[in-house]
Amino acid sequence: MKYLIIFILLLFCYSISAQEAIPFDKAYKRTYHITKISDGVARPVIDGRLDEPVWTEQGEWTEDFVQVTPNERMPSGSPTRAKLFYDDKYIYVGIIARDDFPDKTIRFIGNRDDNSIGDLVSIAFDTYHNYWAAPEFNINAGGNKTDLVVTDKLSVNLNWNAVWEGRTHVNSEDSCWTIEMRIPFSQLRYNKETTDGVWGLHIRRVIRRNSEVQNWSMIPLKNNGHVFSFGEMHGMTDLPRPRNIEFLPYAMGKLQRRPAQEGPYGGRTRWNGNAGLDAKIGLSDFTLDVTINPDYGQVEQDPSVMNLTAYETFYDEKRPFFLEGKHILDFSYGSDMMFYTRRIGAAPSYRPTAWSTIDQPFYAEQRDVVPIISALKLTGTNNRGLTLGILQSVTARTSARVTQGREYRETVEPLTNYTVARVQKNWKGNTYLGGMFTSTNRLMDEPYLKDFLAANAIAAGIDFTQYFSNRLYYIDFKGMFSTVDGSEAAITRRQLDAVHYYQRASAQDYLGVDLTRQSLSGSGGYLKLGRKGNAKWTFAETFGWLTPGFDLNDVGYLREADVLNNDTEVTFRQTDTWKFFRSNTLTFNQVNKWNFGGKNYERYLSFGARTMFVNLYQVELSGRYVWNRLDTRVLRGGTDLRIDPYYSANVKFNTSKAKRVMGSLQYVGEHNTNGHSSFNSLVPGITLRMGNHIHLSGNFNYQWNTNTLQYVGQAVSAGGNTHYLTGSMDQQTYGITLRLQANISPDISIQFYGSPFTSTASYSDFKRDAQTTSRQYSRRFYQFASGEISQIDGRYHVSENGDTYSFASPDFSFNEFRSNLVFRWEYLPGSTLYFAWIHSRSNRKNEYVSGWHDNLDTMFGLPSTNTFMVKVNFWFGM
Repeated sequence: MKYLIIFILLLFCYSISAQEAIPFDKAYKRTYHITKISDGVARPVIDGRLDEPVWTEQGEWTEDFVQVTPNERMPSGSPTRAKLFYDDKYIYVGIIARDDFPDKTIRFIGNRDDNSIGDLVSIAFDTYHNYWAAPEFNINAGGNKTDLVVTDKLSVNLNWNAVWEGRTHVNSEDSCWTIEMRIPFSQLRYNKETTDGVWGLHIRRVIRRNSEVQNWSMIPLKNNGHVFSFGEMHGMTDLPRPRNIEFLPYAMGKLQRRPAQEGPYGGRTRWNGNAGLDAKIGLSDFTLDVTINPDYGQVEQDPSVMNLTAYETFYDEKRPFFLEGKHILDFSYGSDMMFYTRRIGAAPSYRPTAWSTIDQPFYAEQRDVVPIISALKLTGTNNRGLTLGILQSVTARTSARVTQGREYRETVEPLTNYTVARVQKNWKGNTYLGGMFTSTNRLMDEPYLKDFLAANAIAAGIDFTQYFSNRLYYIDFKGMFSTVDGSEAAITRRQLDAVHYYQRASAQDYLGVDLTRQSLSGSGGYLKLGRKGNAKWTFAETFGWLTPGFDLNDVGYLREADVLNNDTEVTFRQTDTWKFFRSNTLTFNQVNKWNFGGKNYERYLSFGARTMFVNLYQVELSGRYVWNRLDTRVLRGGTDLRIDPYYSANVKFNTSKAKRVMGSLQYVGEHNTNGHSSFNSLVPGITLRMGNHIHLSGNFNYQWNTNTLQYVGQAVSAGGNTHYLTGSMDQQTYGITLRLQANISPDISIQFYGSPFTSTASYSDFKRDAQTTSRQYSRRFYQFASGEISQIDGRYHVSENGDTYSFASPDFSFNEFRSNLVFRWEYLPGSTLYFAWIHSRSNRKNEYVSGWHDNLDTMFGLPSTNTFMVKVNFWFGM
């Protein structure tokens, strides 16, 4: 018997090894013929079982799916097939996913729109067959649904929401699990007058335990475009013409308790109720989103950060209205973008200040957000390959109550109109030409606001992409222009802000602050040429520019202007299993940056590597060596500061994501070669999947940072000299992030997020600027002798050669705790009930408190803000 078993195993292994790869032309760009269900034929009941006659007796099944990973173009030992029908209302999808080990199928439910856990299948339709973007519908073995839009460049918008049905059923006796979907035509946009009846089609299956991916029509890992590589579905003729009208009314109640504060505006309990309506109206190939009395409440908390740089912190958008159709309104250049949705409805720009002529206590009401009066959005793609996106929003004139001797109101944000328009034309997936326009217009009557904010800001851009040689080579171009106008004081503020810093000593030859200017204009963009299609070796050459006067920050996001850069990139991709590796990617970059004065201020080499082992462990490595760096921002408008050569490293490791317990570890480090500064961050994490309903993840973040030239501030001496001050900083940061989700069913979930965060720093060895660009470290600054500096009542006083000035102690301890608890129930398709508890407490002290234990005691002794919210909406369509 023992020898018989060995013989069978050897025979099985031989049969596996004897399998041949499916020829490329048989696996790529496959064709499927869909069947229309005739009148009188019973429609399937969506229960996941595929036992109705329409599944067993009609239509045609696809070919067996083909592996993409781990062995590209090889047949799978767990074969998959699909069948599709349609009628006058719906597309029906049935899939049989066979598995020799059905008990090992991962059936975790997960949250709506989370397709990262559990075995799953997905189907995507390129409804216009123009190779640009496709709506995709995912369902995992536990029945959890995800809908998204995926573009040809493989950018994913998970915040597109559709109303559809899907169910799964595990059949252990037949060693398979089956999937049944019903997707309404009303949720899709397509050419209703098509003559060829061809849609792009992509169907995928993921088996988590061995990270196997199968496609019905294979998309190679080294592909020349994601949607471009879809297969084809024929027979989509005589399609319905749904009215595409949907309504989503909502009602919301919110109770908020703020901590007690000195003055008349703290420690109050607030009750707010609201109701409104969101509507979607189909206009031929486009969708008009209209909102009346919108609720843009944000349930998910932003992460805690301690930003000691001159740059603005970027936060991700979390509000559904702005997330839907986000891929259409995208016009970005690296981290810079023409449309940054968080500008609309953000906190007021202006804060009331005390009257210096009135010697009485000053109190001002805090306004967290600017109300949005109305918003509408038009998005879509027509049958001629024209994609259009228009967003129009008006935010209210907002005032805050102020008390100083008497109570009065002071406007903190004017009535503002935002317009964003995006257009793009696609010719057969090989040529793209588009443009974008944004405008911000403020109605300001108050002189102090006119001196604080620009009155109008306009930006326009054009982009062009051309592919060659079956998309193996490409040219990519973006060009942008901006202009901002306002009062002389407002435009002076723009010249002095961190994006521009016209006052820099190094910029005086070609910039300098002009106090009489009433406008600021500039341009930006890049030209990129490269190779990235179905090849192991790819490359790209990029030249980009951002002129000194370029500005996007009224409705966009721009980190820094006055940049010329050149980036050379070479990448090697190994996607076939090789020895211990399932895949490898290596990338090398060499980057040069100049300002418009012709000064080369940064040069570096970098590399990146990503590896997956055969046991599904993953490692990511990246590093950078910077041998020339003049920091133009660290002294906040002062002289440039030379940074000694430094190297950085980022290492990430995780065990198999398919296991119930996954561990991870990340290290980030940056070190000067002379030892004068270093940054270290260590983040261990663990993820636990308990049964099929509970998922727990947590990580601990510890950072230790030393910098002998950390910016402290500016001081004007008695002699009228401006000094830029630095010091030796020793900073430590601690943070824990905990997430717990419990999914009672695919439609009912409870989520918890909690994150205590502490950052504390002490400063010593204070210095002022000297020859800051010198290549000798000791010449860049003047370090105060012990007799030249003294500390009294939290301030440092300097007396240097008879010149005196002072500055506040920069020591700090920052403590913050944020959490939320959310109950979500999708009681009907598209209709949801929410209950949320949002908790936060935060404080920054201008003193150093060492160790995390004492800071935790301080943190949980802080007064807290608690918000309780109930929201219900009801979807219905016509």
